[in-house]
Amino acid sequence: MKLTRIYAVVVFLFACFFTHWTEPFFLRETTVAAPAAYVRKEAPMEQKQVLLPVPYLSQLPDYPTGCESVSAVMVLRYYGYDISPKTFIDRYLLCADPPLETANGWTSRDPNQYFLGDPSSPFGWGCFPPVIANAVEAFAPGELTAKSLTGVSPQQLCRDYIDNHIPVLLWATADMKQPEEEKQITIIGTGKKYTWRAPMHCLLLVGYTKETYLLHDPLVNGVTAYDKDEVAQAYESQGKQALAILRK
Repeated sequence: MKLTRIYAVVVFLFACFFTHWTEPFFLRETTVAAPAAYVRKEAPMEQKQVLLPVPYLSQLPDYPTGCESVSAVMVLRYYGYDISPKTFIDRYLLCADPPLETANGWTSRDPNQYFLGDPSSPFGWGCFPPVIANAVEAFAPGELTAKSLTGVSPQQLCRDYIDNHIPVLLWATADMKQPEEEKQITIIGTGKKYTWRAPMHCLLLVGYTKETYLLHDPLVNGVTAYDKDEVAQAYESQGKQALAILRK
């Protein structure tokens, strides 16, 4: 009986010693590196794809040369205004006679103040951003303002406006072609000259991908993807003219 008790004590002490210094592998603590904290980083613009949910409108068949007004109305509808291109053009767009060729060259009113010609005619010419800005502010005084973005690169337009859910009117050319003709025109009453490069075209920038800018082209049915370099060249050929319509 005494030997049995001694044996039990020895076994107990040995077990304690063994467990302390040589813990069985299935009881040993396993250290697993904790995953690094997840930090959300904004993807570079070159890797993102953005498309604003702007309703599309065609300028055809009613306004074959009314691309500027139709592009503006798309933005107004995006902001929730119930307005048609007809109402915008008839009530708010200031129009003047188209340029006239005289013995002393081409003359016209200022395209920064008037749409030259009739947007409902295939022989209308067009206008520059201030004309659309004035029409927008006349339509919704105190609610909307229009900001000239002339000189700003397409990439910066995307960063500053598209990424902030604001579409941008952009003056380029039809089908992003290089201008086929150029006229030096004298503004009546001032003697100042401006250059008209055809076929000028106004489109609405609504998004981008890695390789393209996405535009609502009033001459094409729906959103159209244009190569970034082609857009940049066509935009530059028109003096890098752009316009943002903003809520006050």
